[in-house]
Amino acid sequence: GVAYIMQNGYSWFVTDAVAIIMTKLKGQEFLSIKLAVEDSKAKMVITDGNDKTLYNQDYKYTDAKRDLNLYCTEGVIMLSSEY
Repeated sequence: GVAYIMQNGYSWFVTDAVAIIMTKLKGQEFLSIKLAVEDSKAKMVITDGNDKTLYNQDYKYTDAKRDLNLYCTEGVIMLSSEY
């Protein structure tokens, strides 16, 4: 799921960023990752799944075409539909 999405319209920066951020958020059992895209810019917000923001990042440019929601649990990043 995630590999297909990244190869067909999204940059790998999303999963790369999440992998790096996960090392800083050790001990979090669940992460909700939301990428909001507007006018070739993006904002990534990572929460604990209960609206507690753990990390956010603004991107001045992205080639992503639309918003994206991912979940991460037990070190596995997945589409929200795969959870």
